[in-house]
Amino acid sequence: MNCEKVVIRTRTQWLGKNVDLALLSKSVMGFFRGRNIETKMVKSAEKYVILAKLPQSSRGNRDIEIKIYGASNDFTVEFATLERAYSSVKLGLLTTLFGGGGLVLHGVKLKERLEKLEKEFEAYLAEAVSQLTGSAN
Repeated sequence: MNCEKVVIRTRTQWLGKNVDLALLSKSVMGFFRGRNIETKMVKSAEKYVILAKLPQSSRGNRDIEIKIYGASNDFTVEFATLERAYSSVKLGLLTTLFGGGGLVLHGVKLKERLEKLEKEFEAYLAEAVSQLTGSAN
C-alpha cells in the first residue's frame, strides 16, 4: 500500500525582507546538497518546491518537501515530511513478532534524522534570509 501524506512541520512567514526567492530556493538546495542529500527543484509561477531524498531511503523521490511562495516582501517557507517516514515505526511495532524489529529501528532513526535536519534547516533559513535581505531589486 503506497499511502503518502505530506505533513507540514514548520511554516514561517517573512515580511518586509525584499528577498529574491529564486536565490533563496538555490540557497535551500545548497543546504541539503551540503549534507549529501539529493535534491530536485520544481518551479511554478506561484512557488518553488524543493524535494529532498535522504541517502538510503527506501521511498520514492522525496522524504522532505520545502515550499517557498509569495512575494519578495511577503513570503512563506514550509518544511514538510512524508507521513510514511513515521509509519514504519507503527508498522514495525505491529510486526515485531514476525521480524519487523528492523522496521522499528529504521523508522526511529529516520524520524530522529528528520527532526535534527529540521532544526538545522530553521537556523540555516534564518541566516539565509538575513543575508539575502534586499536582494530582490
